[in-house]
Amino acid sequence: LVYIHASVAVLMGLAAVSVVVKGNAVAHAATFVVPVLMLLVIPVWRQLFAAYGLDRYLRHLLAAIALLAMYVAGLFVLWYAFDASELVLTIAALSKTTSVGNLHGASGIKIHVATGAFFPAGILLAWFFMLQRRRPRYLALLGLFAFVVVISQTVGQVVATAVAVVAWATVSTRGPWRRLALLCALLVVLVVGVTRIP
Repeated sequence: LVYIHASVAVLMGLAAVSVVVKGNAVAHAATFVVPVLMLLVIPVWRQLFAAYGLDRYLRHLLAAIALLAMYVAGLFVLWYAFDASELVLTIAALSKTTSVGNLHGASGIKIHVATGAFFPAGILLAWFFMLQRRRPRYLALLGLFAFVVVISQTVGQVVATAVAVVAWATVSTRGPWRRLALLCALLVVLVVGVTRIP
């Protein structure tokens, strides 16, 4: 009961900061506060994780991120391979997940900020399961997530992915020289991807 009261107090405090301090409308305050409602679900998650294990939920999360990535990659293919820009614009207008922006004179698919953390998280999860289970599908998912991050052309998402990958490479690779070689390879792949993808 104390935890629930504290969570509600946090939500109300964030709403007050959004409306009073930042001057946002009430509707904007609601969208700002809604993600923090996950605080109220944490005790339920703890019970579920204790009963079924965390691994099962991580695999479900990875599958959900993979579906989102395939959706975004599909939009990219429609836009560039089939030149169906009007169809992509229509789909993006109907979806809260993606938006299509005109960047530096070249139109490209830009991921909405609400999905910005999913693909870096997907890269970490796919990397984790690849190291744990040694299955090719996780390597394919790594490539898919990296591709989607690059075509999103969102600076914050690219930076978040780079930081997450460098941190994971640092803690999961043995030996300083192998670690340095891996980090350099990842940096080259990221730079080439960002410069080559339209």
